Amino acid sequence: MNLTNEYDYVASEITELQRLLVEIPPEDVIDRMSLEARLAKAQLELETLPLPERSATVCLTFRGKPVVGSHSISADFGSKALDAFSKVFTAVAVGTTTDIQSRGKLPDKDNNLLRIIGTTIGSFGFELELPQGTTDLFTSTSPEDTIRKIETLLSTSATGNDDEVTEIVADVPPRAIKLLNKFLEVLVSNESWCGLSYGNKNFRYDNFEQVRTSVKRLADNNVHFGKETLCGKFKGFFPISRTFEFLPDCAKTEQKDAIHGKIDIAVEEPEVLNREWLDKLVAVELCTMQIGNGKPRYTLQSLADLSLR
Repeated sequence: MNLTNEYDYVASEITELQRLLVEIPPEDVIDRMSLEARLAKAQLELETLPLPERSATVCLTFRGKPVVGSHSISADFGSKALDAFSKVFTAVAVGTTTDIQSRGKLPDKDNNLLRIIGTTIGSFGFELELPQGTTDLFTSTSPEDTIRKIETLLSTSATGNDDEVTEIVADVPPRAIKLLNKFLEVLVSNESWCGLSYGNKNFRYDNFEQVRTSVKRLADNNVHFGKETLCGKFKGFFPISRTFEFLPDCAKTEQKDAIHGKIDIAVEEPEVLNREWLDKLVAVELCTMQIGNGKPRYTLQSLADLSLR
């Protein structure tokens, strides 16, 4: 039995003993003494146990055609939407620290699963327990960060401009974006919309039309990928954010402003940029991504894409 389960077990036993004591008549002295002794022992045991760490939770709620107030939700819709959302969460969480492929089993999937622990009050939905997650100096795998990214994707794709959507989408693996759009398509096909509540943060689509807008913004035909070769100098690599600054050579490229891009998670030693490539004139092939007419965001996918000029 782990510490959390042990603490909950003893706390539950104390509650039950207190309930039984209330029901025992004062004249039943022997029974009362027995229960009081057990209660005192359990209370002492509980005091010696450390308070268990509780996982954070997120509430996923729904409105629209499949939902009847806070009373019920279509089982077919509820199961499909919850399964689709769970896949989005896992892909975003895993993609933060791992180079995930477009197909196949996601690595470390079992450690990045949501668990249903209850239903919500108010509008119908589910209370989901987040996995524990870990954090280190350079990469965050906090489940709360994962939910925050998903919430930002939903809200920005509904109300932001193309540049704003491009900015947040560039920070998420393409596979996760495809899965998010599948989740939204489940909502659209059932004329529904959703909301997220976590910590002190609340988000909810205002109406069904906003969901349709999100689907269009994140659709395959509106997410444009490409490659661009630039000449210039790297001015710095920033390890915490895994980003770089690159100053193009105005004499050799039409791009004149400094470029701030990210280093793909597949690059194992990005600090090499600071050690070996800083301020040297190079040619570099960068991957680009843009939403609609937004400004492209740049990613360095491999150090092999660098060469001296």
